[in-house]
Amino acid sequence: MSARYTSSKYIAYFQPSTNTYAPAEKLERLYREALAEPGIVGLAIGTRPDTLPDDVLDLIADLSKETWVCLEIGVQTACNASLDFLNRGHHFEVVTDATVRAKSRGIRLGAHFILGIPGESRDEIRRTARLTASLGFHSIKLHNLYVVTNTPLAELYTAGKITLIDRSEYISSVVDFLEIFPPDVVVERLAGDAPSEFLIAPPWSCEKGRVKQSIEEEFRRRGTFQGANFGSEE
Repeated sequence: MSARYTSSKYIAYFQPSTNTYAPAEKLERLYREALAEPGIVGLAIGTRPDTLPDDVLDLIADLSKETWVCLEIGVQTACNASLDFLNRGHHFEVVTDATVRAKSRGIRLGAHFILGIPGESRDEIRRTARLTASLGFHSIKLHNLYVVTNTPLAELYTAGKITLIDRSEYISSVVDFLEIFPPDVVVERLAGDAPSEFLIAPPWSCEKGRVKQSIEEEFRRRGTFQGANFGSEE
């Protein structure tokens, strides 16, 4: 990484799996082990909203007083039917509860969203943006839904039981979403992808550079910007 980016300081990213799903004592050992590595100047902790008990939030709040920390919550959507489809095991009310408890402790928060869940309309995507825009997230990551091998989603897709959002619809939905979010929220990701050997669909998800360019072009075409509709009911 140092050779590629000519950098010497890093944020340790606890990314795969659910990184608050353990007793607080064990989590503290893991987090502090990462922070003890030379060049590590902060933590990014990815997790689910239903695995954030108060003692874990207290731990993260204490670490936030010592170093840079961002707690990244997998929100995905505010539509409970979509959360059921994804087998998330919780509803949106759990997201709001977790974010309120985290923000009350002064924890910096990130959020992950999936745009293009089968059955969700653009209006429902806008509703997710409206319901989450005022929750106080410092940063967000947007993902398109993609299908990889050996998953229940792959079985549904190959059987023709679901369709995926196409590239142009995704571009429009991203711009819709960002128009509603505050202009000071950091956008850390605009699309997601998977290794080509596992990816089934959509093929355009491998073209993240072109997706980013198309999003910028759509903003220019509309003459708009991130936050243009923040606080609007429409």
